[in-house]
Amino acid sequence: MTRSLSLTMLVLGFLIQGAPAHPHDPKALRIELKGGGVVTLDHITVPFNGDHLKNIKPGFIWHCGFAKLKTPVALSTPSGTVAPGTYLLRVKNLDAGKWSYLLVPEDLQKVKKRFDSLKRKLGEAMGEELEDIKGEIASLEKKLAQMVQVELPATLTEVDKSEEHLLLQLDPPTEAPKDEKPSGFQVQLRFGNLKALGTLALAPDANPPPRQG
Repeated sequence: MTRSLSLTMLVLGFLIQGAPAHPHDPKALRIELKGGGVVTLDHITVPFNGDHLKNIKPGFIWHCGFAKLKTPVALSTPSGTVAPGTYLLRVKNLDAGKWSYLLVPEDLQKVKKRFDSLKRKLGEAMGEELEDIKGEIASLEKKLAQMVQVELPATLTEVDKSEEHLLLQLDPPTEAPKDEKPSGFQVQLRFGNLKALGTLALAPDANPPPRQG
C-alpha cells in the first residue's frame, strides 16, 4: 500500500555506510527499447543499515550504489527531456518525505570546474592567451546549457519483503505488450522495506542509434 512516508522512514532505507563484512558486487542492467536503443544501468550493491539515520534535511542526495544510466536515445520524463548520454542516477530528498530520482550528466561537475577556473584567469590573461580563454569559455557556456540535470518524480511504496542489499531494476511498464519491445521503462529501487518507482519513455523525436556492422 502506497503511503505518505515520513523523512525518517525513507532515509532508513537510503542512508548507509558500507560495512567491510558485506560484498559490494558490481551489477550491470540493460533493457532494449523499441527502435533498437539499449539503455544500461551500472551500480554496486550496498547493504541496508538503519543505524545510519541522522538529521537528514531537504536537498540530501544519495548515490544509489554509485549508479550510472547510459542511454543512446532521448528519453522523456514528466519534468523534462533526457538527452542521449551517460548520467549519474541519484535520489534526492525534496521535503516532508517526498523524494525524486535525479539524473545528472556525468561530466557536469568537471565542465563546471573548468569553466570557473577559466573565469578566474580572465583578469590576469593578456593577448593571445586572453582570446583563447574567451573562446573556451564561450564553448563551455554552450556545453553547460546542454548539460541539464532532470528530476524524475518517484512513487514510494512500503512493502512487506525487506531487501538486505540495494536492488535496482529496469522493467518494462506494466501495460507494455509482452511480445513487443517497450517504448519506455521503469527504474525500480528496493532497499530495506521501501520501493521507489520512476518511469521514463522514448521521447517523441528520439532517433534510433545507428546499427553496428
